[in-house]
Amino acid sequence: MKIVVIVIYSIGKFSNISNVPIKTLRYYDSIDLLKPSVVDKTTGYRYYDYQKFSQVERIKALKSLGFSLNEIKEIINGSIKKDLNQKLIEKRNDVIVRKTQLESIISEIDDILNYSKPYFEKKYHISSVYFEYRSSITVISIKEKIEIHQMDQLVERLFQKVYAYNCKIKGNLMTIWHEWDNPLSQETEVMFEIDGDILNNTLENEVKIIPNGEYACVDFVGLYSDLTVAYDQLKDLIVTDSFFIEEYMEGLVPQEMDDMLCVKPLKDADPNNFKTKVMLKL
Repeated sequence: MKIVVIVIYSIGKFSNISNVPIKTLRYYDSIDLLKPSVVDKTTGYRYYDYQKFSQVERIKALKSLGFSLNEIKEIINGSIKKDLNQKLIEKRNDVIVRKTQLESIISEIDDILNYSKPYFEKKYHISSVYFEYRSSITVISIKEKIEIHQMDQLVERLFQKVYAYNCKIKGNLMTIWHEWDNPLSQETEVMFEIDGDILNNTLENEVKIIPNGEYACVDFVGLYSDLTVAYDQLKDLIVTDSFFIEEYMEGLVPQEMDDMLCVKPLKDADPNNFKTKVMLKL
């Protein structure tokens, strides 16, 4: 009588020999990629026989070629519709495409290291400084000392104030930053121009006048985080009592704001196309 001895290995021993983590072996079991040879019904311990070593090596080989676990499972289980040679040809073509992409990235990095191009290319459009005379306007505003991340909340409170006083909006949302020396916490004023001809007694205490006069202006299209370049073009023109106004022309909030309580930022707008006008009162 011929006796056949089958050697089985605990999951820990199998993990050490195959150099595959225990956690990975358990995951392979859960997705039916590599099932243990025996599972103890009492303890739930997994055991593997020597044939599983060839299976795990095949899995590792296919992974090294870039196949996904789902693809490997189809190949090993024989359920794949295309033969392995065809899959290898397709994988080779994919790798060639990725190689081209990686070579392009390497070239970009080399250009940066060699200072042949800026580290980041700014994607904005900015006008030259121009001057315009602006008439005085009546605005309803809220001014508070806030941190920059609280800007949305301040604008929302302005919308609520406009709604509460039933104001007629005549222009775009604007901001005056009253403190530029503290970037983390600034006295910030957000405002809308309103129709000054229909002020009632209650509203008179809630508005202010932005004075007329000559303003130096710059038009900027691009990310708001790059807006400092507009201020850089104007800073040499600052005189006593100068102040900056930002007017949000396009992209930040809708142009039509019939119901102030329903106005939300334009989340679908491309921030690279935000148009902002920066004005310096001279």
